[in-house]
Amino acid sequence: MTILMNSNKINTNEIWLTKKSFADINGKDFSSDKESIIFVVLAPESINNEEFVRVQPISKQIEYRTEEDIFIEDESFLGYPFIIETWNEQPILTELLHKKLGSISNLSVDVIEPSEFSKKQLSFRRSEIKRTAFLRQSVLSNIVDPLNKVETWPMSKVFAACAAIVMGVVFILWQPHKYSNEEFLAFYQEKNPMELSFNVQNQLVRGDGISIEGFSLTESDIIQLALKKYNDGDYLASSELFSQVPDLFNHNIDIYFYAALSDLYANNTARAIISLELLEKLSRSYDYETSWRFIEELESSVSNNDVLFYLALAYVQNGDVRNARALLNKISSNSPDYLKDKPNILGNLRWF
Repeated sequence: MTILMNSNKINTNEIWLTKKSFADINGKDFSSDKESIIFVVLAPESINNEEFVRVQPISKQIEYRTEEDIFIEDESFLGYPFIIETWNEQPILTELLHKKLGSISNLSVDVIEPSEFSKKQLSFRRSEIKRTAFLRQSVLSNIVDPLNKVETWPMSKVFAACAAIVMGVVFILWQPHKYSNEEFLAFYQEKNPMELSFNVQNQLVRGDGISIEGFSLTESDIIQLALKKYNDGDYLASSELFSQVPDLFNHNIDIYFYAALSDLYANNTARAIISLELLEKLSRSYDYETSWRFIEELESSVSNNDVLFYLALAYVQNGDVRNARALLNKISSNSPDYLKDKPNILGNLRWF
């Protein structure tokens, strides 16, 4: 478990300055141009023996705030007024936390997602999501494919598993006409997921030794091999290969999306959820009514609905049926045609 160098205990409602760099589990270095200031919203937890916290970035660009930001006008905390970006919440490893700057007590604010944004507010959100992706990367890089891990279960886990089986039987009795989560995924999670887009297919015919824009020659070769493995249905291999290329999100949204799908179909659920949640946040910073392409400005072939649908599947894979239903309801309300080839998908989804 990570130990903070400054030995300060981390608590909720605290403000921290982050480091500008970190090394992932494979010794690969990641860096950012400058430190970030964040607000801790959940106490430390652990994943794969690494400690992390959920945080919301802080910005002093208060002119772009909405009702979904928490506005702190009191300058005694940081020397200037600032906003807490509740819409940009993300997990980061505690080893990235460098210095505690203070805390905000008795903070109780109701935030509301705006019904519309100005162009400047949308541009600000896109910029902030990209700027802070470095923080999230610290957790992504340390998530190990669970299929490659072998554990000996202690008796407590065995008893918990038995209890889960008993509860599962009860749930089946309560919901006799609903699919189990496994049956739901088997029916709606296509054996061959989304085909590679035309934009991405082009990368497969470039040949070795040709750089993909934004990547080195070595990274380009790895990406081409990963895309080929994806196309061949070898998702374990494509997931592992994609994980070797840093900062996909900021260089190529389409390739980042297929990396997330590789994780999903390789049952690397935690990493798939983090990646797809990031894309979902980005999609919300664009006009949903133009949903056929959720980031047309970036020439992506991925739609809002693609992101929401596969994130819903990832939630089901993780047992989070409530959030999966919310996303599918959103697709059904805004783009019912998208679900035409997925009959009765909401009717077959369990309530819990």
